[in-house]
Amino acid sequence: MSKNDNDRQSAEEQKIKRQLKQALRQSGDEPTLAGKNIHYEVATRTHGTVHGGIGVIHRLVNEVGLPKSIDQRVHLLKQHRPYHESDHVLNVAFNALCGGHTLEEIELWRNDGTYLRGLGTPSIPDPTTARDFCRRFDAAAILALEEAINECRVAVWRRSKEVLTETALIDADGCLVPTDGECKEGMDIAYDGTWGYHALVVSLRNTQEPLFIENRSGNRPSHEGVVPLFDRAVALCRQAGFTKVRLGWDTDFSLTTALDRWTDDGVHFLFGYDAKKNLKERAGAAPGVAMVSDLVGDGAGAFMSAQGTSFAAPMVSGTILLMESQDPTLVGNPGAIKTKLLGAADNVGIETKNGGRLNVAKAVSGS
Repeated sequence: MSKNDNDRQSAEEQKIKRQLKQALRQSGDEPTLAGKNIHYEVATRTHGTVHGGIGVIHRLVNEVGLPKSIDQRVHLLKQHRPYHESDHVLNVAFNALCGGHTLEEIELWRNDGTYLRGLGTPSIPDPTTARDFCRRFDAAAILALEEAINECRVAVWRRSKEVLTETALIDADGCLVPTDGECKEGMDIAYDGTWGYHALVVSLRNTQEPLFIENRSGNRPSHEGVVPLFDRAVALCRQAGFTKVRLGWDTDFSLTTALDRWTDDGVHFLFGYDAKKNLKERAGAAPGVAMVSDLVGDGAGAFMSAQGTSFAAPMVSGTILLMESQDPTLVGNPGAIKTKLLGAADNVGIETKNGGRLNVAKAVSGS
């Protein structure tokens, strides 16, 4: 805003404040909402739309090169009469940005001259044409569209040095999507009775952007199909310039087949497991006995003897952190950590998985 605009706005704000203050001094003999000063004029040269920001969005889209990227990667039309693939994709996306919930609402924007002028076009595809275009997509075409968008994301990420200095945090989760349709292909009943789809979403937590979305039947498990998408996401983040990558998922994802490969590739991961019976039995094989712990609260300064995995697990975890701080080559190398921990254990003959007792000093020093 210019200085004159700021001055006019400031003057208007002061005027409103005076009016509000003076309004309390009125007699109250008549209603205050009189509406005496309003009148209407029809302007012949000025045009307006409630979606004025769409022009700015379209400028941003062109600046990052998204239309060109879409047309280079997505090939669904044999001829362009006159619309290209990018025109169709943006038409559907802009409809959603303007509050549209169905393709039929595109007809509103087709008849809004100001909207069309904001996009710099005489026309946009009608709803029937938009539906025909959407039906042409298969799994390969959807992936091509995602890759086209991600190509532009890489260029945007590279402009932000702050983003690239962070660890790329890639998350995956299944999202139940209910639908009112009855005969759409692939729909099914989910574990909670939801009728619809179970979409898989792989996203970058740093920027809260979805990188890949794979639609699946409602009865499919959460982890199904995530490994190749994780691989694509890792490659994408490294292409952008992220030096560290960490994958994350919840307890419904069992990806043990890929953990070793990711570890060898320098990818870190953070995940949990459901406390199933067989895992609880294996954890119980290392109960932790004769554990010495300091007391807190009223007993601060004293020590106690305890046992159980609740005591053993944090002590081993803390030891691993000390080991990694002393020897950074251990980071992301669980095999070497395990070997070093077991090799440093004191063989005291107590009933544990390996018959040894944790020796923190020896594990950290490596001696």
